[in-house]
Amino acid sequence: MDHDSDLNAVADAVIVAHAVIEKNGTPDMKRLSRTRLLAIGKEIARRSKLSNELNELGRDDALQSE
Repeated sequence: MDHDSDLNAVADAVIVAHAVIEKNGTPDMKRLSRTRLLAIGKEIARRSKLSNELNELGRDDALQSE
């Protein structure tokens, strides 16, 4: 499993847990769950942006070598 797959598995698990916490959790638990979802979302976005930038660099290099 690569790091992106690992992070996606974590996101899936946290989303499932969040649904249960939203239904049954205390206000503090709900706040922590939302904070965790936000942190995971930011990391997914960061990795996506980095991946896109690396892909762009690869395309630029390929165009320059033609």
